[in-house]
Parts: sequence; C-alpha cells; structure tokens
Amino acid sequence: MATPAITRHFATITGGRWGARQVHYRRAGSGPVVLCLHQSPLSSRDMLATLARWHPHFTCIAPDTPGFGLSDPLGVPRAEMTDFADAVVEFMDALGIARAAVYGFHTGAMITLALAAHHPQRIACAVANGVVLLTEQERADMVEHYLPPLLPAWDGSHLAWLWARLREQTIFFPWYRAAAAARLGGGLPPPATLQGALLDFMRSGDHYRVGYRAAFTLRSDEALRRAAAPLLATAASTDVLSKQLPRIRNAADCVTVRPGGTPEETLDLCRDFISRHARGRAAVPAAAPAAALPCLMRQDFVAVPGGQLRLRRNDDASGIPVVLLHDATGSADALRGVARGFIGRRPVLALDLPGHGESDAAPLRGKPTIDSHARAVVTALDALGTSDRLARLRVPTLFAAAPADPCEPDTRRAAEAHPQLPFIALADDPTGWAEALLAAPGASPVRAARKASEAPRRAAPRRGRA
Repeated sequence: MATPAITRHFATITGGRWGARQVHYRRAGSGPVVLCLHQSPLSSRDMLATLARWHPHFTCIAPDTPGFGLSDPLGVPRAEMTDFADAVVEFMDALGIARAAVYGFHTGAMITLALAAHHPQRIACAVANGVVLLTEQERADMVEHYLPPLLPAWDGSHLAWLWARLREQTIFFPWYRAAAAARLGGGLPPPATLQGALLDFMRSGDHYRVGYRAAFTLRSDEALRRAAAPLLATAASTDVLSKQLPRIRNAADCVTVRPGGTPEETLDLCRDFISRHARGRAAVPAAAPAAALPCLMRQDFVAVPGGQLRLRRNDDASGIPVVLLHDATGSADALRGVARGFIGRRPVLALDLPGHGESDAAPLRGKPTIDSHARAVVTALDALGTSDRLARLRVPTLFAAAPADPCEPDTRRAAEAHPQLPFIALADDPTGWAEALLAAPGASPVRAARKASEAPRRAAPRRGRA
C-alpha cells in the first residue's frame, strides 16, 4: 500500500457557541468526505492507520477534538457529548462541509452517536466502532474512579504515574481494577506506543476528564433509539468493548449492529458500510489557511518541500513583519510571551524549526546544521509570501534568535549567507525585546543587535544582587 500524503491544518472558528477557537486536523485522500473522530485522551494521531487504509476511497478529515491534541478546549469545566457533537458541526461549518459520513472510535464513537441523534441532517451515515453501554452502577463507578485529576508534581512523579496508568489501561478494563476478571487478552504495546499516548495525554492535561466524563455519562441506549441516519455499531473481536454490543436493544431501524473481526477486518467492514451510504457525495473544499484571530497568535502550517512547518502568527498591524525563532529543542510556543509584545504594533510570526515542535524534519534535506535551518526558514517565508513582500519594500525582516542560543556565531554566519533577511541575535533576557526590535529599523542590523542585547546584560547584575 502506498504511503498517503497526510497533511495537517488548522480551522478557525470565530462566531461559535464557545467563542473564538482553533481546531487542528489531519487530511488525506479524495472522494466522499469522512470525518474520523479519535478516542480519548489521544489526538488525530490515533487515526493515522485509518487514514492510511482509507485514503484511496475517501477524503478523510481527522480533527483533534476540543481540548485534545492541538485543538483549543471549549473552555468549560464540564461538557456533554451533545456539546462535543455541536463542536463538530461548528468545525464542519468552518470547512464548508454541509454533509459528511462520520467514523468514531471509542470516545469518537460516542460523539458519532450524539451526531446521529442530534444532527442527522448533517450526517450521510455514521459508524461507531467501540460503543459504551453502561448500567447506572457501572456509570457511577467509572465517573468516580476512572478520572483522577492530572496535576503536575514538583518531583515529576506524575509522569511515572501516568506511564503506569497508560500501561495498566492495556492490561485491565477498567484500568483501576487489577483483577483476573478485568484482565484483557492482548499483549503490551511497545514503549514507543506508550510514549505517543503519554505525550497526547500530557497535551490535554487535566482537561482529559472533560472528554472522558462526557463519554461515560452519555445515555448511548437513548442515542441509538434516537438515531436518524444510517448507523453501524461494531467493535473488533479484540476490543474489550465488543462485549457491550449484545447490550444494544430497541435501537432505531436505521441502526445496524455487527461484530467485527480483527482490527483490520473491522476497518474494512466500516469502510464498506460508508461506501454504500456516502457514494457520490461531494468532496470537501480545498484546505485553506486558517482565518485570523484578532489580538491572538493563530496557528497554521506552511507547506515546504519535504513536509510542513507549524507557525503562530498575528497580522493585526501593518508594517515590517517580525519573525521569531526559538532555541534548539524548543518550539514557537516558547516565544508566545515575546510575540504578544508585537500584536497590534507589527505583524509577527513564530515558526517551529524543522524537526522541532510540530514541524516535520524532512525540510532540512540532509544533515541538520544552522545553515540548513536558515534555508528552511527562508523557504517557508517564500511560501508565505513574506520574503517577496519584503523584497518589494527593499527592507529587511527581523529574526529574533532564541534566548541563551549557544549557536549565535553560526547564526550570524548563516545570516551573512542570506543578506536579504538579516538575523538579529538576542541575549538571554527577553525583557524589552519588543521595544528593542521595534526601534531597530532605523539602525543597522549590528547596532540593532547591540541594542537588543546590551540592556539585558546591564540588568543581570541587578538581578544577581536582589
């Protein structure tokens, strides 16, 4: 099977029920649109295998649900599955999708049920892979024990606890009941799989309880009775939730219950169901850049040869753009405080360097060096149109090197190779960065660098004496 081109994007929702927010999503394939909804507490990364299997048949769009992955949360301490379903509809509106098939796995399956029950006019068909049908006693037990707070500890012990919890989740269901009766049949996943799950879990933070609780408290039996769009309820034979399928009774006539086989066979069963009901549906419009978020640094991706780079930007003001570059092992997120100083005063852009944050490593094209990073940044700016704009204006943009950058000499050498886009290397203390850079256009790059670095060095002894 050929490796599909899976691209990443952000959609901006400005007038929704929960205010301005962004949704990160992955996209692959062509044909009828299928929304692929992941399980908690993971992200659309969990849908990569599904996208790889289905991209020859569908336009697969896999969003991070609110508060998971890179998507903004709804901003409420408690939400129901109907709220998550409403949020999916807002996401569809932002992409210009009038109607689509929906596939959900575990928590995503519960969102799918809520969509089929409350927004059937937007659903061509629905597939719920792994439905939870709990008794009231089971529901109360899950809500009480499944969702302990995730709070950082000074000694990092929460990380060891989280790793153990994720491991137990693959051995027992529920994970907190370590008994023979709760033992699952599968083996342990490799450490890399647990590592990916841990990183997703850490992104959601204590918000993970909002999504999980919504799944456990949904009356899925009622949602199955109210469903008004063709719906398949299934689960792989290796899935612990396959034991819940016989609990489905008195469902709507449009609901089909069919056990799956292996995970791959179950995905093929789901694919065939969607193909029968979504045939001939129009594809989603082409992916577009994320719309602006006034007064905020919106996220987006820029395509470059070999992959994509993630960025944060704000264009509220006019003038010469300021480009902020982070330190090694960091990301653009580390520069959000600096970036806020420019909002409303200058266009500002912060990139994840190749192989950092959410950016692909491939754009480096070979051995990573300071110069190869610089070339990748210039390529990204060309793709964004920033460099061309600056060339027409015959003025330089300003690059803010990260604090405590040990590669400043190499950065300066790279800057000499790209004189049309001089670098401004900054010192350790970010205090006054925005003011220093805003004053820089009237000075040469070297003088601007001194202005941006000398003040923090003067301030350092005063901090030491305090």
